[in-house]
Amino acid sequence: MRMVKLFDDPTPNGIINQRFVRQQLVLAKATDFSDREANLFLRILILVAKKLAFVWKHKSAFQNLQQKLVVELTARGGKGEMPEGQDASEDLFMEFDGFLVQVKSTLDYLVKIPIPIFGKNKWPAVTFREKGERIRKLLKNLPKQYHSKAAGINTVLLQKHKNWLHLVIEARDKQNHFIDGGIPFEYFGVFWDRSKPIAIIHTPRWSNDQSVTEFMDVIWNNLFRFCEDFVAEFLFFRVKPGLVLFHGLDDISSPESPWKVVSQAEMDKYEKAGRLTKIEGSVDPSV
Repeated sequence: MRMVKLFDDPTPNGIINQRFVRQQLVLAKATDFSDREANLFLRILILVAKKLAFVWKHKSAFQNLQQKLVVELTARGGKGEMPEGQDASEDLFMEFDGFLVQVKSTLDYLVKIPIPIFGKNKWPAVTFREKGERIRKLLKNLPKQYHSKAAGINTVLLQKHKNWLHLVIEARDKQNHFIDGGIPFEYFGVFWDRSKPIAIIHTPRWSNDQSVTEFMDVIWNNLFRFCEDFVAEFLFFRVKPGLVLFHGLDDISSPESPWKVVSQAEMDKYEKAGRLTKIEGSVDPSV
């Protein structure tokens, strides 16, 4: 026997490992997976987790570097800035580029999750093309017995997350394919802005109302929830008779997953008593 380290979680409280990997494996035990299907599911799940970790690392590196540059510029009291023009940070630009690339790559790995659930014949190894529209097409082509659950995934999951998914994929395409001139690298700098009545330190902005660091936080939260819900809701297709997966209260900072396994009888009891409320988890509209 030998120990193998499969995954190193860089997030606070280890939320990727605790509430994504471990809890999804708990949910998977409630399915009728064969050993072969279970092993394939585990491998894909770990790869999605690794991609989530890459997203987090780029986000964290960007935010830590920006904070460091602000502290250094504040200590200089504005001295040393270029008299004309401004410095653009190559490292900030690089980390943001990596963040966008890894978000899209995470989605490309995530859509492989249904392969052990349906088999390659019914769910080919696609990427997250057409900003999720390809997933809708595949759901429509599933056998008739899956149509009701597939329609639920389209409404509860894909439609709910549609806006931010389109936004971040467009940003990634613009950045990596130089669409409309790409994202201006000149914006990725920390400098004194003396165009204001009182000079302020400029940091990269996503929009007039949102900084790049705020944008990255929102995208991270939405991406994590989307991955979590995507896996759980597809596992529901293979849940053993008499068991139910449900989504409870969600605190994105907590290592405890909102997804639980209960018996159908227990679910019916709680619903009858009015003590169980299904909450799907919000998508931040400020993106």
